[in-house]
Amino acid sequence: LYLERIPLTEASIPVPETKEIKDTLASLRLDSVISSGFRIGRSLAAQYVTTGKAAIDGLPCEKPDKPVPEGAYISVRGLGKIQLQKVNGKTRKDRISVVIHRYV
Repeated sequence: LYLERIPLTEASIPVPETKEIKDTLASLRLDSVISSGFRIGRSLAAQYVTTGKAAIDGLPCEKPDKPVPEGAYISVRGLGKIQLQKVNGKTRKDRISVVIHRYV
């Protein structure tokens, strides 16, 4: 194994692999977004939040009802990281259509 010097123009940043999840939510609460992004129940998602295992954009959050803004990164210790990529608006049944990227 050896190191080799390469020009800066040849250096590249790897693109993280994500899985796209399209879903509808009743609200943009933190526990609801975590529940959808990691495919777990909302009460379990709320437990992760209240025990201090969740963060929005790197800032710890212990309130399950905190609204999540579009584009926010959510990390949950033990589960991984997701991003609320896009909020598409309301569906006919008055739910919120979202696109979430889950990092794998």
